[in-house]
Amino acid sequence: MSKIEITVDDDNIKMWIFDDNGSTWLNYHVTKHLIDNFEKEGFSKIFDIDNTKIREIRAKQLNQFNCKVNQFNTAKNTCRKCDFVQECRSLIDDESLSKMYTSLIINGIEQDHKNSTHAHYEQKKTQFSQKLSEKILFIDDNGFSIICRKKSKNFGVFTCYGRTSFTNTTDMQLSLKKILNESEWLRLMNIKRWNAIFNRKEHHNVIKHLPENW
Repeated sequence: MSKIEITVDDDNIKMWIFDDNGSTWLNYHVTKHLIDNFEKEGFSKIFDIDNTKIREIRAKQLNQFNCKVNQFNTAKNTCRKCDFVQECRSLIDDESLSKMYTSLIINGIEQDHKNSTHAHYEQKKTQFSQKLSEKILFIDDNGFSIICRKKSKNFGVFTCYGRTSFTNTTDMQLSLKKILNESEWLRLMNIKRWNAIFNRKEHHNVIKHLPENW
């Protein structure tokens, strides 16, 4: 596992990325987000890899590994049951996709202090659970959301994903799109989206840093 040691709000925190060779976590999230939603989530805007190559990789996963990963299927029902974990990891490693994904996460967390846009919050582990899980959300300079979940005294990276389409966009937001560069606008819109998410009743004890960035 890769370890990130940072100071967040005066606390020294260790964060782990489950990127070991054979990690179903990494296979699942690289496939679900970076490969299957390469353009939709905005990875095509920041990574120097041709969309044709991404489609070729996805075709191999589907045809050779019978991959079942999509936005609706969990890792438990897909990668953790897969017989081709090592082969899939070799495929995404050969094109440096795993390194791209983990580097995006590490950079987003380590560089947050320059323009802090993170939030602490608690959420139920499952729909029917009564126990709350402590999480930290980081929004990076390109608008990607990095969610870390507390495990014992440390945090594990839960997911990293992007979003490039938004509902109920106002005229003011559309006018800003003409002024700001694309990364700035996506960051702004994802902050707006998370502000709305944090207003839902399933999120508890939300603390935003820095408040003026929200």
